[in-house]
Amino acid sequence: MKSPHPPVSLAPILDSSNTYQRQDSPTKAEAITEAGVNSEGTLIVSLTNGDGFAYSSDMYTWHKLTEAWWAIGSQYWDSTGTMRPAQNSSDNPTDPKSPAISAGVISHLERRTTNEVLLHGRGRFLQRIIKSLLNREGYEGFETAVSLSHLENRMAAAVLLNAKDDFKNYLMMYARRIAAEGMKAKVEELLRDMMGRIGVEEEENADEESGEEDIVGWNKRELLKQILLAIGLFSPPLPVCPQ
Repeated sequence: MKSPHPPVSLAPILDSSNTYQRQDSPTKAEAITEAGVNSEGTLIVSLTNGDGFAYSSDMYTWHKLTEAWWAIGSQYWDSTGTMRPAQNSSDNPTDPKSPAISAGVISHLERRTTNEVLLHGRGRFLQRIIKSLLNREGYEGFETAVSLSHLENRMAAAVLLNAKDDFKNYLMMYARRIAAEGMKAKVEELLRDMMGRIGVEEEENADEESGEEDIVGWNKRELLKQILLAIGLFSPPLPVCPQ
């Protein structure tokens, strides 16, 4: 047994520096509702305000995985898009190196956020803000922007937690959405990232930099094929040549 990182302070996520403290009197602040670790040793904490965090041992900092704002503004909140695939025979749930055992943490934290938002009555307040924004000129794409940011955060969280199945689900949801919205720049950015290193140089240095071709246990080229099939459904029809 070993600790994957030094002792970690909870002060940053509790925002203790911005909490007014009166001498010799109790101070109300956010409290921890749940804390634990996943199979990789990643610390996961949820607070009474609905925020969920995970600690990155690489960056030595807390990453926010869920928050109340996305619970109201995102169209993908508390959704997976597809059914959880059954584990392959090679994915042994008792194997500590299995990449699938961290899956489900993100959806669990989102449910915790939903419960806290409903418990403290913040949902109606945030909904009023959203409705007022949607009725204003210039905010037509507000829901789309929030939803895409939510999906991007989900993918980053899945990478941090090494949640293999969740990452692929969120990636395909993201690919379909940006294709449906006609966001050419985002589609090209995603495809370039999935292409990895190509050409003769890739074959020569495949052994040295093979890690660039994988992400959360998935081969990028295989993911690229599935992404192309998904976004192809939203491609505009070819123009008909006049006779």
